[in-house]
Amino acid sequence: MAGADKAIAAGAMPLTGWWQRKRTRDLMLVVCFLLPSLTIFFLYRVLPLAWNGLLSLQYWSPLKPARWAGLDHYEEMLLYDDVFWQALTNTLIFIAVSPLAIALALGIALLVNGNLKGGDLPFDRVPVLSVDDGGGRRHLALDVR
Repeated sequence: MAGADKAIAAGAMPLTGWWQRKRTRDLMLVVCFLLPSLTIFFLYRVLPLAWNGLLSLQYWSPLKPARWAGLDHYEEMLLYDDVFWQALTNTLIFIAVSPLAIALALGIALLVNGNLKGGDLPFDRVPVLSVDDGGGRRHLALDVR
């Protein structure tokens, strides 16, 4: 048996355990690189999401013990809260319009940067295009009297 140990130590008989395969070593390297980021993702994204989901099913107060509410909060939100439906409508409109705004901005950027033949565009004379939302004049629309 001592001869077999010397042969293994000399490399004549390769070990074939699962931990010595190249594929296993590569997989462990991937796991070592992914584990810190997945841990942070779990601690700061998944765990708070699950905790808030649990809290949304309870009547909760910092001064009293929590009581189970079930789906009462969701029933109130979906059936009796008009602000929720307005907020959902605004969100869906924003989601639908955002890709159009990005495509329009990309098209304008391509026009500004492109070499168009056949004449000059007014973009040549305006180095920066800006959009004013009237934020500076918003206070004029409010009647404080």
